[in-house]
Amino acid sequence: MGCTIPEVADLFMHCFMDKKMAPDTVKGYKATIARTWERGGNNSLFHNSVISDLMRSFDLERPRGVRAIPTRNLALVLDALRNTPFELFNYIELGNLAIRTMFLLALSSGNRRSEFHALVNRAVA
Repeated sequence: MGCTIPEVADLFMHCFMDKKMAPDTVKGYKATIARTWERGGNNSLFHNSVISDLMRSFDLERPRGVRAIPTRNLALVLDALRNTPFELFNYIELGNLAIRTMFLLALSSGNRRSEFHALVNRAVA
C-alpha cells in the first residue's frame, strides 16, 4: 500500500509549517521518501513538478541565512604567539608548544577543524 503525491505534499507541509523544519531538512525527507518510492517501482519525487514547486516555495518563504565569516585580527593572534607563554623554544612548555604548532599548522594548511580532530585522535590512540 502506497501513498499519493498529495499525501506526501501534506507531510512536507506539516514538517515545514507545523514542525518549523528548515527547507533543507524537508528536502532530506523528500530524498528518503523518493528512494523508497523508486525501490517500489513508482515515479521519482525528484521529477514531480508539484513536489518541486513546493520545495521551491519553502526556499522562498524561509531562505537560508547568510553565514558571516567571523572577523578575527590575525596580526593580534600571531603577535600573541610570539610572546609569553609561547616565546622561547628553550623555555616553552610542551602543551603551549603543541598549541602553537597546531594553530600555525591549521593556519597554513587551511584544513577544516574536523581534520585536526582526526589528527589529534590518531596521535592519542
